[in-house]
Amino acid sequence: MNTKTQLWILATIVCCLTIGTVATQYTLMELPYGYHGLEPLMSEQTLKVHHLAHHAGYTNKLNALLLDIYQDQPALEPLNVTLLLRDPAQVNEKYRQKLINLGGGYVNHNYFFKGLAPVSDKQEGPHQDLQIAKDIAQVFGSYSEFKEQFIQASNTVFGSGWTWLYYNNGELAITTSKNQDSVYELGPGTFPILALDLWEHAYYIQHHNKKANFIDNWFELVNWDFAENNLEQAKSEIAILEDQNANYV
Repeated sequence: MNTKTQLWILATIVCCLTIGTVATQYTLMELPYGYHGLEPLMSEQTLKVHHLAHHAGYTNKLNALLLDIYQDQPALEPLNVTLLLRDPAQVNEKYRQKLINLGGGYVNHNYFFKGLAPVSDKQEGPHQDLQIAKDIAQVFGSYSEFKEQFIQASNTVFGSGWTWLYYNNGELAITTSKNQDSVYELGPGTFPILALDLWEHAYYIQHHNKKANFIDNWFELVNWDFAENNLEQAKSEIAILEDQNANYV
């Protein structure tokens, strides 16, 4: 088994733990903070429309699509949606773009909603004792510099898309994706940490055309414990892979 295949499998373990199980019908996640728990930074109406209309729509349509894919290609049935997204080419061309759109819409929204938490009295940004705070400082220089780069990246997204903090090649990085494309397409060793939804449905009800206000509010709502758990899982899986490779030498 080569390194790329091993990393692909290990990355999938993390994805299954975070997003769902293999070959399952997916359900709409419940919001642990309710629809009013993020006010006033994110309104109840915004959350209801975003979650109950858009996220639910992706969930239901993905389930219907997967039934068609698995029926047409039974060999793919053991693969969950994250594995399919890592290598869309394995899916019949007539389903491929729908998988990217609907599968990405489901998975990306899971990261977005799980990455939010009610505002606390602490200062913005991760607690300095968290490993993700240390890694952010190491890679970006400071939390302030990370925030500035994240905002700059978000401002480059024209139309609909996402901004990501992700872990790859042993360190954190920032990237963007268009529409419902996911960071899984960047390679088998890519692990999402945080996701910011930049589609208009995420902010327009509350902020209208002032997307910058929505982005600023998002930083005060980030669930850094969720980000920390994602980072720990990513590093753990990479460490397992490195140990296995060392045994092959």
